[in-house]
Amino acid sequence: MTWILGKLAGWRGYGAVAALSVALTWIVLGWRHDASMARIQAEHAQVLESIATASSDAMKSTLDEERRRYAALENARDNAEKMSATSAADAAAFRAANQRLRNRVNALAADARARYPALAEGGPTAAQAVDMLAYMLGRLGDAAGELAEYGDAARGAGLTCEFIYDSVASSAQP
Repeated sequence: MTWILGKLAGWRGYGAVAALSVALTWIVLGWRHDASMARIQAEHAQVLESIATASSDAMKSTLDEERRRYAALENARDNAEKMSATSAADAAAFRAANQRLRNRVNALAADARARYPALAEGGPTAAQAVDMLAYMLGRLGDAAGELAEYGDAARGAGLTCEFIYDSVASSAQP
């Protein structure tokens, strides 16, 4: 041991102590660096996990909203089909009532001609007036039916569009 102390005396000892200090410092700094890197990696893993969770939540939220909108759209379509079917049934009932009214007017005109032969034979203007009345009544009924069908279709389409817009616009509000 004295031999070692003898060799380390003087500048050699200072150099050995300096080399040992540098080596120990290097080792300690390496440990600190490893600990720092482990901490950074753990923080990075947490950030990645939070990004993945946020992304998953956003995707789920988007899919839920898309499902809700699709359900609202399907509901609106079903309501529109029901309105259309109701309108078609009403239009068919109107056409049937219009046809019954025409038949009744024609029967009344025929009855009037049978009761008053002068209408049919001697008074062409009176017969023409009754026929014209029956014709105009029929035309008015047809026009009213067409307008009612168009109005019902436009109303149904407008209500469906409004319902869809309201359901989509309400979900867009924060």
